[in-house]
Amino acid sequence: MTELIHCIYDAVSDGRKWREFLEKFVKAAGAERGNFVFADSTQSGVSTHCWFGWSDDDVAMHAARYATSDPWSSGSMARPAGFVGPDTNTCSREEMECSAAYREFYLPRDACFGFGGVIMQSELHRCVLAVVRGQEARPVY
Repeated sequence: MTELIHCIYDAVSDGRKWREFLEKFVKAAGAERGNFVFADSTQSGVSTHCWFGWSDDDVAMHAARYATSDPWSSGSMARPAGFVGPDTNTCSREEMECSAAYREFYLPRDACFGFGGVIMQSELHRCVLAVVRGQEARPVY
């Protein structure tokens, strides 16, 4: 835990270190992938600041095809700053599994269960930190 806290301080003072923090956070959560997302509050300008475990092609595909219709993304936009919880707190499992984002993007990559939090929120922006785990890892509760 102390190492993660030091990584956050390092990343705040040197933006090139967010990936190092994210990798350690993802591994500490027992996950395979994670995102640190900085978005405008309307979701029209979603941009991933940093990712771990996703290929650049995956990130580009999600941004182009699924970002605005992804139930995890839209569900996290409805949560207040300070929210921390499993994916089922942002949308129901049924809603997620019925979505094109889940069927076409997450499931083929074995990214089945999410967990995250809204770090900060202002009138114009919000920051979200999220991880995803595969079928074998089970949900994070």
